Amino acid sequence: SNKDLPEYNTLKNALELRGYAVHGVIVKTAEYALPRHRRRSWIVGVLMCGTASPTFRTRSVQAVFSDFDHALNSLRILPPSLETIIFAPDHAIVKNVLEDKLKRASTAPRAPITAKAADLAMKQCRLSSKVWARLSVSKKTSSSQWLDFLTPRERDVVAFNQDQISEDDQAACHGWDVSQGMDRTPGTSLHDADPNIIVSQCLLPGTKFFLVFTDDREGRLLTAEEHLILQGWPMKGQGLAQTKKFSKSLMYDLAGNAFSSTVCLSVFASLLFCLEWKEGDNDAGIDGDAEVEDD
Repeated sequence: SNKDLPEYNTLKNALELRGYAVHGVIVKTAEYALPRHRRRSWIVGVLMCGTASPTFRTRSVQAVFSDFDHALNSLRILPPSLETIIFAPDHAIVKNVLEDKLKRASTAPRAPITAKAADLAMKQCRLSSKVWARLSVSKKTSSSQWLDFLTPRERDVVAFNQDQISEDDQAACHGWDVSQGMDRTPGTSLHDADPNIIVSQCLLPGTKFFLVFTDDREGRLLTAEEHLILQGWPMKGQGLAQTKKFSKSLMYDLAGNAFSSTVCLSVFASLLFCLEWKEGDNDAGIDGDAEVEDD
């Protein structure tokens, strides 16, 4: 996800040695209609030697790459806010997941905030000139049954991040990957220019993502289906029907390992836009002025 990494340059150099003209771009999922923070490198290569070499009759390969960048940039669209695409609290999937967890999960006792969490919070307060107060989850969040499915360390992450929310923050909800270390999650949570757009982190197969709200809704974990939504999976009609074939654990794995669908579509559409097609046998007999019969 970084073109400055040695691995990226190694791959680029290897392709160039094999006769490819190479162009790399960093694509951010948050710029392609999905409210999440995920940066990925895409490499476009054009083979410039050998029998498979393409011919660009009117443009240089640099011009082709420039057209690709232009097309990709033109497809950018700000994502909706996270709360508008997740399920409502009374959605059947959310209720079923909670009921299933209550039946089979052995909830860990709510241990007090650990020394590490308190120490990190105190350091953060000193940096931001905030007054130190005892670190704990908010009263509303503490009433959530979902909190019982987190380990003491994961509850620390929720408490630590809640403590960092600014008083003038206008966002309707906040969410954190509680699987991460508490000193990392503030740096991976993003707000777009619109304060109502919450951009979640990169969701890995084992990620636990916990939501808290500013209204009367209780905090909860994202469901496996919602992880797929954050990859662009349509959770309606056939899209929803297909998920019934998978276990919850498999859905988490699919969401964590897949490419975001909106990014893939944008990259492939941009490739089609910048290519220059040769005339061939498939063009024979095609007349642009020919009449087309109605079906």
